[in-house]
Amino acid sequence: MATPVVYGYIRTATEDPAGVLEYRAAIEVLCAREGWELGAVFQDVGSPLDAEGRPGFRGLLDAAAMPRTTAVVLVDSTHLSPRPAMQAELAARICRTGAAVTVVHGAVPEPDHRHETHGGPGVQ
Repeated sequence: MATPVVYGYIRTATEDPAGVLEYRAAIEVLCAREGWELGAVFQDVGSPLDAEGRPGFRGLLDAAAMPRTTAVVLVDSTHLSPRPAMQAELAARICRTGAAVTVVHGAVPEPDHRHETHGGPGVQ
């Protein structure tokens, strides 16, 4: 059986090199503990809240749709957005690629399925 491949994602509102290194280390520790292969960590540092303006998030969605990808790993849900509704929306976009969302600390709010048009494997 192939080792599960996951991709990490880090978003910070400000330039914070030390914070980015800390977040990356947390993702790497979880992956090592779970026996997952970390394909890459996508980053949007000093990034706007709009997901369309985030090249790292767009790249993450492309990677999440690759056949061997099983999950996207976040340190916490605020790496998607500080707003719970936007966290749920962006997590749903990831899940529609076929990848699950795993959070090191906490969880992502459940998407509002009343407006959902596609299913996904769910949010962990």
